[in-house]
Amino acid sequence: MLYLFYGFDNEKKRKAIESLVSKLFDNSKLETELFIMNDIDFDKNKIETLIITAGLFKDKIIVILENILEEKEHESYVLDKIKEFSSSLNVFIIIANVISKKIVDKFTKYATEVNCFELSKNSITKNTFNIFSLTDAFGRRDKKGLWILFQKALSSEIVPEEILQILFWQTKMMILSKTENSESNRGINPFVLKKSSSFTRNFTEDELSKISSKLVSIFHQNRTETRDLNIDIEKLILEVI
Repeated sequence: MLYLFYGFDNEKKRKAIESLVSKLFDNSKLETELFIMNDIDFDKNKIETLIITAGLFKDKIIVILENILEEKEHESYVLDKIKEFSSSLNVFIIIANVISKKIVDKFTKYATEVNCFELSKNSITKNTFNIFSLTDAFGRRDKKGLWILFQKALSSEIVPEEILQILFWQTKMMILSKTENSESNRGINPFVLKKSSSFTRNFTEDELSKISSKLVSIFHQNRTETRDLNIDIEKLILEVI
């Protein structure tokens, strides 16, 4: 089974993906497993296995492939395997920003759903920046990448308060995912939980606790003192993360 979600309205696209994943989990009679790969950790051998794997005690496996169509080599591989993705007992969800009409047409032929999320002309300037790219770089502990994206976010008129909030949210999700089977994780979208869980190998619990405390401290200091929130976030990125 194959799904395609593409376009630059990242907020609506993300909500639609989360809704689909939740629906697939809710409708599953047996255990459902979730894998997430992107253009950096894309593994053809793993994909080959996931296409044909049918678990005896698992209802299905959901595989989310993020931004893999950005790389020509990965794009060619996906198009070559598109029939196999479509006929697989498992679910493959492809996420992209911009793709050609030719590729969209091919997905339309084989995919269960093709979903386009384009921005309105009035919102293109600000919203083409994907604020969740910050959480991805943060989770990978890519200091240089996070700093560059932070500058791009500011240039895209994303307010620093929103950046602080999204970093705190990602920190909280990583802390919660350390206790993946606990009661505290009920109600968290499986896509969000799995992605956060994949990031936790890059941080110790103590580091996450300190980052969380630092984020809270920055928030309160900027509420009670005359400070530059941009500088405080930048220092956090360069010194703590």
